[in-house]
Amino acid sequence: MLERKIKDLNIDWHFVVVLLTAIIFFLIINYFNFLPFTSNDSATNRLIFNSPDETAYYWAAQNYYHQDTFLQFSNPSLLAGDLVSPRSLKIVNHNLVPTGFIGLSYLAASFAKIFHNDSLILLFSSLLTTTSLILLYLLLKKIYGPRVGLMSVILIMITPAYWYYASRPMVPNVPVCSLIFMAIYFGYLAIEKKSNLIMMLSGLFVGLAVLIRPSEFIWLGPLLLILLIFNKKKYCWSQILFALPTFCLALLPFFYFNIINFGSPLNIGYQIVSNSILSEQWFIGKYLLPFGFDLSTIIFNAQNYLKLIFSWQTTLFILALWPILLSLLNKQNKVYRKNLLILIIFMVVSVIVLVYYGSWKFSDNPNPRAITIGTSYVRYWLPIYILMSITIALGIRLLTKRVKVATYLFFISILLVWSAYSFPAVYLEKQEGIIAIKNNILNYQNIASSVLERVDQRAIIIAGRNDKIFFPARQTIFNLFYDVDYQRITPLLQEYPVYWWDYNYAEKDLAYLNSKYRRYQWYLEKTTIGYGQMSLYQIQNVKNK
Repeated sequence: MLERKIKDLNIDWHFVVVLLTAIIFFLIINYFNFLPFTSNDSATNRLIFNSPDETAYYWAAQNYYHQDTFLQFSNPSLLAGDLVSPRSLKIVNHNLVPTGFIGLSYLAASFAKIFHNDSLILLFSSLLTTTSLILLYLLLKKIYGPRVGLMSVILIMITPAYWYYASRPMVPNVPVCSLIFMAIYFGYLAIEKKSNLIMMLSGLFVGLAVLIRPSEFIWLGPLLLILLIFNKKKYCWSQILFALPTFCLALLPFFYFNIINFGSPLNIGYQIVSNSILSEQWFIGKYLLPFGFDLSTIIFNAQNYLKLIFSWQTTLFILALWPILLSLLNKQNKVYRKNLLILIIFMVVSVIVLVYYGSWKFSDNPNPRAITIGTSYVRYWLPIYILMSITIALGIRLLTKRVKVATYLFFISILLVWSAYSFPAVYLEKQEGIIAIKNNILNYQNIASSVLERVDQRAIIIAGRNDKIFFPARQTIFNLFYDVDYQRITPLLQEYPVYWWDYNYAEKDLAYLNSKYRRYQWYLEKTTIGYGQMSLYQIQNVKNK
């Protein structure tokens, strides 16, 4: 009797599980976001991020929230040109502006403006992520059934790359993927319902994804094309055209703010140094292969970030391919096209992402040999990890399709193993795990407390990689690289107190450095302010000695 009543309710229990899991995921990824920012100390009760890009994105979002602009006039630039600027920002026409794509900052600030609360800037990404995972389940349920939808979404949540970057609200890669999930869901729904209005909504989300990271269109475009080809009998092209106006509308802020910030609709403020001769070809080098094409580098990076760092996920993916490939032996099989679809999408997207980003040689970590979850390759290759998770879910479903209970038992065992590897990778990784980042930020706050309370608010600090600690509370200089940079310090001393945050130097070492700096008419004077192995040196004008 009770069982019949439950069935009569017609509740999608898979959806209920996804919904509850998504809520728990939302709480988990936000817990560590706000934990380091609860100090009552006036100097440290502010947001400090672990990377210069996050610092710049948040600074830009705050600027837009409060002033409707990404520009901030830089008075020091009148004396020192483009010298006074932290990493990920630059001076353009005496204005401090963020380099790179402004989409995430614009959307997060616009969302916060709706509710008149700038603290929502940090919640924007996680709210978007949670919503998109629920819609992804509904999409996969329509295509592969509720079991594949449920398993895919849960596996994506605990995929190390996704889990890690979902926990860092000012990193744009997960929000891009979230908007793509939403775009594809509404596109599929629009075709199913024959609704032009819903198709316009799909176009809007595609545009917003491109707005956040236009470079991702290199693989997003082919992905959408594949989906259109596989579903060509279900729609007419005139319906798809309804997505174009909203797609273009979503991109208007990109062109508008690039013109305002840099004087050109396609200028984003930085130049890419390529490894390949292909970059000399204008179209290929600038848009299709901006990092060149280097096969040895691609293979090297693929081994590091597919084979080594997440070897267990790659192994599960390879094992999951077998039941999918076996299902393709019978072309009359009703799931043939659906299973072929996920394989084609995976192959095309993976090859594009591997070639596009894998040819790029860079190191985020001070140790260039370090292979860590915080390296940008991991976030750039997020589409590969996500598609792996969906493929694994589909493989589990095909392997256990005859027995429903077997599907869940096998999935739970995979889930336990997966979690046992994911949690340490995300939270316990010694260099760049979430707990390590939290401890770094707490340490940064202590440094900020020891310095900012004791230097003038107009002070300029040469801080190296520590610029993220002091900016935007104080104006910073990343470093002095060229002779002209050292020369620009002298005019700054006429108007501003200038400091250098550097290692503790013995008296003889400091004397040696000053013997070099005096040629620029200034020298370093050690203050009593310091933290650990670091000290604050005030730059003094030789004429005032």
